Parts: sequence; structure tokens; C-alpha cells
Amino acid sequence: MLLPLVGPAGSKVEHASENEMIFLSWLGITLLLSVASVLSRWERVRKENEPRPIYSLLLCITCIITLIIQLTGGFSI
Repeated sequence: MLLPLVGPAGSKVEHASENEMIFLSWLGITLLLSVASVLSRWERVRKENEPRPIYSLLLCITCIITLIIQLTGGFSI
């Protein structure tokens, strides 16, 4: 996963909006893939009594928390 430049060094440069758009696009792709992974794995849990997708759920939750922090400006300080 790509991390944005945080703090004053990353938020006060002329290309900060481009950095943010690239970060948000990769975060969105990661979030979509993790949600798809959780949903497909959850079907196997129901049908075949497989173990629950704990790591996929953790990745999904991490992506959601990171998205909320980014959208509220928590990385820009």
C-alpha cells in the first residue's frame, strides 16, 4: 500500500493534490479488493464451514480507517 507524504513536508508542496489523488485511488483499489475477498471468502465459510477471513477483515478495516483519516485531513497535520 502506498503512503502519502505526511506533515508539513507533504502537505505544503505544489504537487500535494496529485499525491493525494494517487493515494486515494490506490486506497480505493485496495479497499475494493479486500471487500471482494471478504465477501467471496465468507461464502466459503457458509457453504463449506471454512475458517473465517480474519486477515481480510483486518485489511478491510485498516483501509476504512486510513480512508477516514485521509478524508478528514489527519495526515496533513
